[in-house]
Amino acid sequence: MLEGEIRIEVRAGRWSVELNGAVGRRHKDVDPLQDEDLEAVPDLIEEARSWQGLVEHFSPRYWRVPLPALRQVGGLVRNRLLGWERAQDWFVAMEQKARREGRVLRFVIDLDESTAELAHIPIELAFSGSEWLFKRRREPSVRVDANLESVPLSRIRKGDRLLIATAHSDRAQYPTREELRAHAEAILKVARDAGWQAEWLEDASQQKLEAALTRGHPIDVLYVACHGEEDPERSGRLVLRGEKGDDSLTGDTLAKWASDQAERGRNLKAVLLSACSSATPGGTGSGGTAGMAQWLLKRGKVLAAMGYRKPVGITWALGFAERLLALLQQEQSLEESFAEVRWNQDDSDPQWALPLLYTRRWDAGMEALQGITAPTQQVPAGLPALRSVRPRPPRSYFTARQRELAELQQWLSAPGRAVITAVAGEGGIGKTELATVLAQECHEDGRPVIWLERPLDNLRESLLTLIRAREPLFQPPPEASDDDLATRVRNLLSPYGGLLVLDDVSDSRGLDALMPGGGWNVLVTTRTAGLLSDVRDVPLSALEPEDAARLLSLVAWRQEQVPSAQIEAALELVKELGGLPLAVEVAGDTIRTQGLTAAEYLEEFRSGRGQAGSDKDRVARVLTRSLDVLGEQARETMHALAVLPRVGASLEMVATTLGIREPEAARRLDRLVRHHLATFIGEQGLYAIHPRVRERLREEAAEDRGAWNRLHRGAAEALKNLVKWVEAAMGSSVGVAEERWRTVRARLDSTDTSAWQEGCQATGIFDPLTSLKLTPLLGAACTTSRRRRLPACVRRSSPSLLLKRGRAEAPSEAQCPGSPPVLVDCGTPRPSSPALRFCRSR
Repeated sequence: MLEGEIRIEVRAGRWSVELNGAVGRRHKDVDPLQDEDLEAVPDLIEEARSWQGLVEHFSPRYWRVPLPALRQVGGLVRNRLLGWERAQDWFVAMEQKARREGRVLRFVIDLDESTAELAHIPIELAFSGSEWLFKRRREPSVRVDANLESVPLSRIRKGDRLLIATAHSDRAQYPTREELRAHAEAILKVARDAGWQAEWLEDASQQKLEAALTRGHPIDVLYVACHGEEDPERSGRLVLRGEKGDDSLTGDTLAKWASDQAERGRNLKAVLLSACSSATPGGTGSGGTAGMAQWLLKRGKVLAAMGYRKPVGITWALGFAERLLALLQQEQSLEESFAEVRWNQDDSDPQWALPLLYTRRWDAGMEALQGITAPTQQVPAGLPALRSVRPRPPRSYFTARQRELAELQQWLSAPGRAVITAVAGEGGIGKTELATVLAQECHEDGRPVIWLERPLDNLRESLLTLIRAREPLFQPPPEASDDDLATRVRNLLSPYGGLLVLDDVSDSRGLDALMPGGGWNVLVTTRTAGLLSDVRDVPLSALEPEDAARLLSLVAWRQEQVPSAQIEAALELVKELGGLPLAVEVAGDTIRTQGLTAAEYLEEFRSGRGQAGSDKDRVARVLTRSLDVLGEQARETMHALAVLPRVGASLEMVATTLGIREPEAARRLDRLVRHHLATFIGEQGLYAIHPRVRERLREEAAEDRGAWNRLHRGAAEALKNLVKWVEAAMGSSVGVAEERWRTVRARLDSTDTSAWQEGCQATGIFDPLTSLKLTPLLGAACTTSRRRRLPACVRRSSPSLLLKRGRAEAPSEAQCPGSPPVLVDCGTPRPSSPALRFCRSR
């Protein structure tokens, strides 16, 4: 666990924002958010134009806040509190460190809730424009009290006791006793399956609950499902059953019972309250807070407590609790389980921001004492266990790649000898995710795992990470060189066996220093094909349409199959995305969070509007990242490919466009292919780039008008040469002419000259383009009719070519002699053989 603290308090009329964590401290005083800040947010009714009013209107008891307005409010929260540059750098550094060290990242939010102006700030809503900052899967964000001592992560284990208390209120129609009974039975089943000891108090009263907590067997987890009410003086109320109907249990009383139990060494691990207003911040009660969950930590000495900041839909709350307990059944920590359940909630329902989890600081030492450790490692006798450095957990929607995974599993099944392999592919293709799955399996099998992300960016730090897997407190002598550290790595790690993952490597220089030797398997992920010699290569390609659609469905709709009404649009969308896993995943996330259909997203994507347009740019940045380190010649060559036909260009076309010799162009193109920036289509002899990369590079190239015009002059010359090549065979061989036409037709048809006409009209580009239009073209054969209009005949064969050559001065009709293929002259028919006529423009 890697913990980062976000502390906000009032100082001299301003808000003091302090960020603390393993990457250092950041601090800034900012102006307070005022109710007036909400007035600029559209779609908010008057009652929601204050912070307290806004939070109240999350609740279904009131009017619901529309998603666009909620995101704008989240943007206000994020920009004011956490939008300053050093804060953003801190979040990035924390995330990178957690990923590099394979640790779960937890954000601890410490608000001065006794201050009214801070109490109702919904910081969980902080929205960056693409994601909710504190709504992430398995990255918990919890509320804490800085004055409480540290505790380990909260887990429910086999043998732990769970007390379920439910109470129906006569004042409310829902939930009925029958609904509460069905809910309790569902939780009891989860408990029994997990090996917990569970009991259920139906129609719980104060007397029954007190007896169960203070006089019976020690309780580890208390779960209460009932109605709740705000009570600022006594830290909230739960509506239980009494002898004559409804009765109230205050937060003060419940905290006293929990405290009494703690004094006898029976701390409650967690109290989970499915009750309205059971974690309402602020107020003037006994502990400076009206929230029952908060007060249970402060006064009741409970280790963790969950409640709701305002009224909540009871059906929604019960479903949230059932999913939470189902994850706890898997011995995930409460913090991680809470984060995952909230992450899975639909963003269009603002209730996802209502549940708050209060806990204490994390103490790694206490957790270790409680035996919460990794699976037993398979290490040689007499050697201490290694400290694993693991990546983030694999995504739940890992899709396809079964063949590649099986190949890697077979490779991994032969420990005891030094083996190295590489997974290669373009950016966003899923290399890291595949390696993450393999690392998880290896860890679960008890083998040590060390994961180094971009290890060559800081070779010395990578070497120290390897050493500290064996010697956690190692500090290098000032005079120690990288070679000295590499020798120490081999001496320490070679007796072991395990999996070392070197993720995202772009250069082979320096890799030898990281090799641990012995029985290690070393897995390298890289965008560069052939980076390492004498290794097993596992190339990844785009997903098949069916697999891509399944991935889209898992992310967008949380189900295996695409909804039947959206299948056609979904298949069209994944085709548009080129089957690239990153692009499909990003699209699915936007569809889910913005409530779009696949067809709506596809329309936005193609037009470049809305979040889909931002997604397109984000994917393109990932795909072109390698280009930044390859130099200007590589970028210039990619620009040439971007202005040449979409289907691809030959070596000769690229060389002509750039105005360089073919051997030099070949060297450049080979380098791009090795780095998966371009693809070589062997059977056609063409070089092509991803559509998203092409769009981005066209925009980039157009920023320099001079370079843009030079590229298009070269491209026009390359295309003119293609047409001349076809024309050269017209007078000699029908077969050769037709074969050449079939070879080049796709390239000419896919050439879009609109940008040339719009951007280059005043630069002389139309000279070669006009020549291209007037070049004689080979038309398609007329085989089905003796009489056709010539323009229609040619238009069917090649729409873009007809546009390029201009309007032909042709007779209105042309004769086609019948069964043999016939090509028609636009002027006077002039046969060159018994079965062939040629189409020429004047």
